Amino acid sequence: MWGATEIVGFEPVTALMTMIASAEDAEKETVARALETFMEQLVLYLQDKGVPQEALGRILDAFAKAMEEFLEGRTTAASFGEEIAALARELEKRAEDQGIQGLPVELLQRIGIDTQAIEALRQGAGLDPEEIVELAEKIAAAKREGGSEEAGPPEEAGPPEDTGPPEEASPPEDAGPPEDAGPPENAGPPEDAGPPEGAGPPKG
Repeated sequence: MWGATEIVGFEPVTALMTMIASAEDAEKETVARALETFMEQLVLYLQDKGVPQEALGRILDAFAKAMEEFLEGRTTAASFGEEIAALARELEKRAEDQGIQGLPVELLQRIGIDTQAIEALRQGAGLDPEEIVELAEKIAAAKREGGSEEAGPPEEAGPPEDTGPPEEASPPEDAGPPEDAGPPENAGPPEDAGPPEGAGPPKG
């Protein structure tokens, strides 16, 4: 059993990402969701460790493009796997430039990876197709659960419900001054255009 502070090298992680990307027996949506979780967590971790955001941004852009082609069926699972492997190696290179030699087990567990699978890869045992599909589904499920939990704050939007102040806006209703706009109403002179009616002189 590994400790949360132990480090796993990039090589087995890269291998695992490649296997998930090229898993023909897994649904495309599952593969996409699993890899998105992988990339998001890896990039956040590396960014926190000092890897330049610009470099990570370029890798994410390339990842998004590869993902789009994969989901739209413009590339094969094998080719997609090779692209993901190349991007993973690029992440590894950027990490090594900052003196980062691996990823903590805690991070992998947060992603939803079975550390026993990582250990198997480290020992060169490999994983069969069914195990890869199951692992992809676990990671995808972990992403869904994480998203639903984060959606809590919006529901707690209590402040909008406390719209009490607007109701107390009685002053506007007591806007007596506007109603006392007597002067405009007393605009009798225009209406009492008496002078024209009293045009007595012309009659005389």
